[in-house]
Amino acid sequence: NLLADDTSPISFEDDHAFVSTGDPELWLLEDARVALCAEDQGPGKRPVTFSSQATNCLKIHGIVALSFDDVTKPTLCSLRGHAALSRLLEGTVRFVIDEPAVQLREISQLERLVRSTGIYELIRPRGLNRIAESADVIADLLRRVSE
Repeated sequence: NLLADDTSPISFEDDHAFVSTGDPELWLLEDARVALCAEDQGPGKRPVTFSSQATNCLKIHGIVALSFDDVTKPTLCSLRGHAALSRLLEGTVRFVIDEPAVQLREISQLERLVRSTGIYELIRPRGLNRIAESADVIADLLRRVSE
């Protein structure tokens, strides 16, 4: 299921993390729409609604940080400790950054997220024409972590 194109709220229940759906319309650039087989609506960023979009909270089985490199095939590696927290911090929306209490709460939540699920990095070739290879690697990960 597709949840969002960029940001999604995360919540916790017991030892599990959950992600909520975002906006029902995903704003995608033309190359992303073509790669995801969405109906083309011309150049620029346009809203797209997918029939496979999730409508409720889903348990997080893993978080995959995406990186580009000059590699011949996508490579997935597990991140731990500082490397995992660093990648999560890159994707954190921050509204107040000079408040120590807010920073401590943020780090505490990220640490809880690292404890509740696997954090991975997918290093992949540039270009959406190679997206199927990356999707296969992530599908394999999903099969392993959701068993």
